[in-house]
Amino acid sequence: SPTLRRMYLRRFDPNISNFDSTVNGTVFHSSTVHFLYPSGLSGEVLIDGAPQPPNFKCLSGYVVQDDVVMGSLTVRQNLRFSAALRLPESVPQREKEARVNHLITELGLTKVADSKKLKITLMLYLDHILLIHLFFRMAEQGKNIILSIHQPRYSIYRLFDTLTLLVSGKLVYHGRAQSALAVFNKIGYHCEQNDNPADFFLDVINGNHTAAPIPPLGACPEGILYTVPSKSLFTPSHSMFIYFDFLHSELFIRERTLFNHEYISGYYRVSVYFIAKMLSDLVWRSVIISVFSCIVYFMIGFKSTPENFFIFLLTMLLVSYAATSLTVAVSADQTVISVANTVSFSTQNGTGSCSGEQHLEYQGIDYSYWGLWQNHLALALMMILFQTIAYLKLRFIKKFS
Repeated sequence: SPTLRRMYLRRFDPNISNFDSTVNGTVFHSSTVHFLYPSGLSGEVLIDGAPQPPNFKCLSGYVVQDDVVMGSLTVRQNLRFSAALRLPESVPQREKEARVNHLITELGLTKVADSKKLKITLMLYLDHILLIHLFFRMAEQGKNIILSIHQPRYSIYRLFDTLTLLVSGKLVYHGRAQSALAVFNKIGYHCEQNDNPADFFLDVINGNHTAAPIPPLGACPEGILYTVPSKSLFTPSHSMFIYFDFLHSELFIRERTLFNHEYISGYYRVSVYFIAKMLSDLVWRSVIISVFSCIVYFMIGFKSTPENFFIFLLTMLLVSYAATSLTVAVSADQTVISVANTVSFSTQNGTGSCSGEQHLEYQGIDYSYWGLWQNHLALALMMILFQTIAYLKLRFIKKFS
């Protein structure tokens, strides 16, 4: 793999005209570099002064603060999944398995499946200060280690080799960590004898800013039902449908966090994930709906003819597919899952009964043989439309935070 020699961070602030501040730092091979800066830095990263190569996501990674791993899989299974998707196809399966075993042994995970340690085995760029000694051992093996650290304790700070201080996207200091105090003393900033140098540096570069502005609070546009129709036939059925539909969307919202993490890390493309997600979900739903139809159809006492049964089964499948597609389309770009709990059907009258013909007339569907297939065609088109919307949302939503 290529050696990282120089790294540039460029930050653009839309609130300041003609603002273009660049951080230019040298990263030496087989060393650890520690970035100490306040939260909120954003921008682009240039490798050796050039944009990142297309396969950079497969050569590097970033460990987020929260646990974003598949909790239902073991350590070995997660590592095999990562190796299968991130390593080139030219790497033999035997070598992939050997790398997985080597990581498990090196990190001491033979008998312990710790989620945080597991994430570190999956990635290259690390931010877990409690494993600092492990990082140095990895650096001695020829790996580039870059840590983003906020206010580490002194026992950790004294182990740093190189320190980079950033403020508002500008480079304040880049050099030996043990020489930083002397540099600050020369320019008039003196650290107390028993003060933590890391806390001292952050106090200096933060200046007098003790608070950050937040956007004004307002109504949350996601998931709020502004208009509730008053017609008794429409309200009970649709309120119950929306309620249960949002309950299913919570599962997809939680899973999307894992999708964002794996997509950023170069596991797969959006199209691959979306097709696999839809196929697995629709196939599983087909099995459930088929079993449900076989039980309910004959229990109700419908006509015992193959034609009528398969029309009933097709209708149930299309309704389920359309509802699933709507759920995915609604939740593809949403992050708030608690709002759905406020949409309740308990205040509506769910005990009203009506004939199927009455509901079709209300929807403007002809109660005829041709109207039956028009209904099926409409459900199929709804499924395609909602899945297209869901894919476009996943394709273009912001995945970097």
